[in-house]
Amino acid sequence: MAELNLTANQVFSLKRKTLEKRLMAYYEETRDGNKIVKLLVALQVRDELCEADFSYFLKELVRHLFLKTKSTRALRRYFVYLLNCQINCNISS
Repeated sequence: MAELNLTANQVFSLKRKTLEKRLMAYYEETRDGNKIVKLLVALQVRDELCEADFSYFLKELVRHLFLKTKSTRALRRYFVYLLNCQINCNISS
């Protein structure tokens, strides 16, 4: 599963548990935080537009990406969009 082939339709239609499994498996195999962060921003849009609850989606992974991994351009660029999730996850504790 070196590639994460998710279409836009799949990102906005798959169930939460399925997306969590796929994203975690992809990250554990490739450690590609940039792609994960971009997908998390898309899932925030889904959370706002749909009735399904995607709040706090993979909050532990988000915490890990921003605190434990090397800062990249994508992490700096999308930090603002994921800041609300980080504050609500009590990242400082």
